[in-house]
Amino acid sequence: MTASFQLHCGDALDVLPRLAPGSVDCVVTSPPYAQQRRREYGGVDEAHYPVWFADRLEAARPALTVRGSVAIVIRPHVRRGELSDYVLRTRLELRERGWIECDEWIWDKGSGPPIGSKLWPRRSWEHILWFAPRKHPWCDPRANGRATERMFTGHGGRMFRHQYGGVTADSAPYAGIARGTDVARVPCAHNTKGDDVAHPAPFPPKLAAWIIRYLAPPGGTVLDPFAGSGSTGVAAIAEGRSFVGVDRDGDYVAMMGRRLASAAATAAAAVSDPGPTPLLSQELS
Repeated sequence: MTASFQLHCGDALDVLPRLAPGSVDCVVTSPPYAQQRRREYGGVDEAHYPVWFADRLEAARPALTVRGSVAIVIRPHVRRGELSDYVLRTRLELRERGWIECDEWIWDKGSGPPIGSKLWPRRSWEHILWFAPRKHPWCDPRANGRATERMFTGHGGRMFRHQYGGVTADSAPYAGIARGTDVARVPCAHNTKGDDVAHPAPFPPKLAAWIIRYLAPPGGTVLDPFAGSGSTGVAAIAEGRSFVGVDRDGDYVAMMGRRLASAAATAAAAVSDPGPTPLLSQELS
């Protein structure tokens, strides 16, 4: 099955309720940060942000499959010498509405340009918050793992029978893929040569791909309700998943269409397939 994509232009609060129930395996998104880059694409007041974001995630809830989940890449900012609490309050708002906070991962930007105050050590990482409407969402814990020969050894070299299904204490260590870590180390460079990304906050496709491999089953569908330049979609198609993108800016939707058509053609060529026929929905709010 060839990956496909759908694009919708409009506010997520209006578009998401129209998606087919149970049609999305996971949401991967980097939403607008509170009161950041207001000149480029508007901002959301810190005081209203938790309710604003939670309302839109609630709108996506019916579209999620039974084992679907949500990954949110976000960071607080420092204002007048104090770390904003809007991310913390957003997490608590989602919990109040019945969302399960499964875990938190870290996007370690490595040697990329750190962000923050010049007056103290500067932050070079962001939160990846993992939420789900129900316990035990789908996840492939080895999707970003690396080969290891110590997979089944533990304290004193003993084996973990209860975790690894029938491996006995006298078995030889099994060489395989270990479970992935909770740290995504992704180069911070956002644009690649020749890529059409005129967006103030482009989302690295490599980071999106890292999350997608964990949360979207092969052949599944990924949703980004704040899709911007479409990097989540580029990653989804490259990973063999379908994509649904929503953004309220028509220029960004057009940009996504170009990028995703190119990504789909590349993916199709890799499997000698003519590729998907995109469905572009221009539903302006």
